[in-house]
Amino acid sequence: MSNDAGTLTAYAEDLIPGARNAVRTCLRVKPGESVAIVTDRETEEIAASLADQVREVDGAAEVLVMEDYGPRPMLALPAAVAAALERADVSIYAGQPKQGELAFRRALTEIIDRRQIRHAHMVSISHRIMTEAMRADFNEVDALSCRVRDRAEKARRIVARSRVGSFLEATFDPEIKWLKTSGIISTSKWGNLPGGEVLTAPARVDGVYVADGVVGEIDVAVPPGGELRDD
Repeated sequence: MSNDAGTLTAYAEDLIPGARNAVRTCLRVKPGESVAIVTDRETEEIAASLADQVREVDGAAEVLVMEDYGPRPMLALPAAVAAALERADVSIYAGQPKQGELAFRRALTEIIDRRQIRHAHMVSISHRIMTEAMRADFNEVDALSCRVRDRAEKARRIVARSRVGSFLEATFDPEIKWLKTSGIISTSKWGNLPGGEVLTAPARVDGVYVADGVVGEIDVAVPPGGELRDD
């Protein structure tokens, strides 16, 4: 269901500061701008709080609930969601990922990248994140991220060690840019919310990485009757 006439979902009052921060500070939504909010049933309360904040700044909020367009996991981007992103000035994805939905999110961000609109990616957003991390002073986070980026851009080699045995030495090519996704979102690069990253692609990495945590979602296609091999 697309909802741009008014909020249909009630939400807790303590979501308001985080939602206001997302809309006014991070995305800097302006009067008259159209904001597409892609969400799911589990996250509808948070989406409603974000939509109300868009309306508070005289923007137009269009809320699209994934389950209204097909079953979960959603393996492809529905045409109605794609169309909303094509006409939006700003977009937000606020939802809980399901196994196998990586292609859905890739198709979503491909439109964002092509159109270069301001986009907040709020994967796995929760009530706790909204009432804690989303209340951060993102202008200060951005200032700190700028200082880290400016220092990192001068580095030609960075060494990282961990207590469990990792030892990595990365070398960098000055032609490959450093990016910051600090919560202040521009048209040059969409960002995760909450944000606070400085990143690049190293030219070369040598050493040993000891994985003692959880690896993010990876979708692997295995043909019927086939087997998953590590070659």
